[in-house]
Amino acid sequence: MSTEIADYLRQLEELGLSERGIRIERDLWILMHTVSPHDAASWIADKLTAMADPEFREIYRAYDTAYDWPAADPRLPALADRTRRWLLIQPPSPDHPAPAADPIIVRMIRKDGPATSPSWRRLDELLSNLPVD
Repeated sequence: MSTEIADYLRQLEELGLSERGIRIERDLWILMHTVSPHDAASWIADKLTAMADPEFREIYRAYDTAYDWPAADPRLPALADRTRRWLLIQPPSPDHPAPAADPIIVRMIRKDGPATSPSWRRLDELLSNLPVD
């Protein structure tokens, strides 16, 4: 595991993320780093930049809390909208352009990753259906 990923996981601990949330992150980063080290390096650089933003940190904490919510929880649409608003104001990263999603990684994450949370699956659905202003 790279020092950048280790630093990121340390920041998640300091943020107060649950042990489960940190474990999920660690496992996903190991997977991404194994399958595509170059893409993982680009993604972790963006994550570390985002961690400097207090709003991103609050959204991250909210997602961690929401993991156990039911898929029909009435708080999910507001969290999806808050996330969408944050994403819309983020400038593109010329140093780290978003890599194309590797279909193998996507399949593995969907099978065994955070998609096992019904509320996170619902948040993903809500985000994909929100207007992009």
